[in-house]
Amino acid sequence: MIINADNFKPLRGLVLIRRDEPESESDGIFIPDNVQLRGWRATVIRSGPDATTYINGDSILFLKEYTILRFQDRALAITDAKHILAKLLVKKNVEQIIPQNKFVLIEPYPLPDKIASLYLSDKSKSKRPPKTGRVLRVGPDCHDVKPHYDVWFETGKGVNCVEDGDAFKLIDEENIIAMRNGGAL
Repeated sequence: MIINADNFKPLRGLVLIRRDEPESESDGIFIPDNVQLRGWRATVIRSGPDATTYINGDSILFLKEYTILRFQDRALAITDAKHILAKLLVKKNVEQIIPQNKFVLIEPYPLPDKIASLYLSDKSKSKRPPKTGRVLRVGPDCHDVKPHYDVWFETGKGVNCVEDGDAFKLIDEENIIAMRNGGAL
């Protein structure tokens, strides 16, 4: 039996998705289908009964490392709804990133040399210092972090993304190590 989008019904909180189209050539070089890189973006085809937040046609960003590819059509995949980073909604001709689950959309900014009256030593800037930013939007399952908070988050965590030409970071609330309500850190 061939499994495809028409005869596949996800269970529990699983979501059947069609991954974005990969780049087929790079600088004039053809890249074979089996090694093309696909992005973090997909369209929802069908959801399980515990993933009612996601409906057919929703554009999403998802965590690739938690995605199962068991279909003959390599564009199809299945992922757990808890690994969906964000929905993509068009408002006023701009595609907006709406965090899902416990994910937070952060506008990063550089770590300051001074916080209040404390100066940060040069050692704090070496190796992998935390990153800083302002929270723009939060997912519905976030408990502690709120929009407009200034936060420190772990270096190397999260997904870089762009909305209306500006760079942002989608990060799990658990990777935020400190926060401050309002004002710069």
